[in-house]
Amino acid sequence: MTDLLVLNLYFVPDRAATGMLLGQLCEGLARDHTIRVISGTPTYNPESSAPSPVQAARIPLFPASRANLFVRLLNYALYTFGALVRGLLAPKSRSVMAWSDPPWISWIAWLVARIKGSRLILVCQDVYPEIAFAIGGTTPPFRLRKLLGAFFSWPLRRADAVVAIGDDMRRVLEGKGIEKIHVIENWQDETKIRPTSARAFREANGWGDDDWVVMHSGNLGYSQHLEPLLRAAKLLADEKALHFALIGDGARKADLEAFARANDLRNVSFLPYQPTDRLNESLGAGDLHYVSL
Repeated sequence: MTDLLVLNLYFVPDRAATGMLLGQLCEGLARDHTIRVISGTPTYNPESSAPSPVQAARIPLFPASRANLFVRLLNYALYTFGALVRGLLAPKSRSVMAWSDPPWISWIAWLVARIKGSRLILVCQDVYPEIAFAIGGTTPPFRLRKLLGAFFSWPLRRADAVVAIGDDMRRVLEGKGIEKIHVIENWQDETKIRPTSARAFREANGWGDDDWVVMHSGNLGYSQHLEPLLRAAKLLADEKALHFALIGDGARKADLEAFARANDLRNVSFLPYQPTDRLNESLGAGDLHYVSL
């Protein structure tokens, strides 16, 4: 019997936030507990230099851009089916824990926990279906909202523990009638992310000491709302010492790059995800960080 079975589409070396956080959590828990992880094959800008002492059972997925909605949904379906089969075939665990990728993975975790007689822990990184409505900018009919709300809330109400990542999220979940909520904020390893000199990184990207760099670092997806940042860059194009840097990747990157090209935004740079051992430099290179969630 294992202590904990973990279900999430992403796991290190994937650079999705849930994958990186889950990797750190499992690494810490594995010092005193037996951990079994079921995830997908790395598809989210995986970092080859980020091994984990915790090995994951991998469900084969298609390596394609997250901007391709069809492939993204296909991978969700492949992982959902694979996680169910692998979870049911895995040895019994004392607890089953699921995060938020894909959004309905809590149902699979509930089913596996129920059949295996395990405790159920659900970690909410997003609140569904509200996050989907907010990103889409639409308000579906009342009955559809109620149906989707009931679908996503059902396993949460039957969990032995529900983790919210902040007090605001806790209040939203309580409003849905969900109990047994524990607030555990997301974390960062402060021994690895520390202030350091960013001169070399700035010089490599053509930013001088007198330049002012506005930076977004991370996912370039639908929920980051980066269009206002590029519109600001367009309005401030004549400010020669002002530069905008978008570091990372995601489903909206191609659209954002197209907007920058169409508007000849020479004050905007798109850079790939930086290696973990260079995050101190890249983050330190920004004079102002844009946090848009």
